[in-house]
Amino acid sequence: TEAESERLESELEDLLEAEALTETFLTEDLPAQVTRLCKALGLTGFEVLAVIPEAPSDPPDKQSSA
Repeated sequence: TEAESERLESELEDLLEAEALTETFLTEDLPAQVTRLCKALGLTGFEVLAVIPEAPSDPPDKQSSA
């Protein structure tokens, strides 16, 4: 429901604010963080979504022809 969605959004904002204050916020694996947040919110079955594919490598530098 809309009310439940708003409640979860508010709880997530609070959890993210608390997470941002931890020493490991920027160094911990994102899938671990997402999984922990899902569990804290009482969401189940979302752990699979926490598997984030690696970003593609940067494109090779274009060689300038002189």
